[in-house]
Amino acid sequence: MQSSLVQSSTAVLSRDSEAEILGQHIEEFLHPNEQKKQLQVYQQRLESRPAREEYETMSILKDGRILHVRIKVQGISWDHRPADLVTIEDVSDLKCL
Repeated sequence: MQSSLVQSSTAVLSRDSEAEILGQHIEEFLHPNEQKKQLQVYQQRLESRPAREEYETMSILKDGRILHVRIKVQGISWDHRPADLVTIEDVSDLKCL
């Protein structure tokens, strides 16, 4: 699946511009402790196998800060090709409670 559109909320969350996000591999946004697990989920999705549609993980920002995020993924069709509609929510404050 190829990303061709980035919602501005994703860019704000990662503190990157939309142009900086496009073309980056998912691994660039994942905390090292989460990479193996999340790359397996990503691979399942690429292979059209059942994969979790909602989960929490840790993201690492360009400046090294860590965010706890909730990810929701929905398979869609974009320009007659399969794509993922991904919602990323910062839940870091909830982890502090």
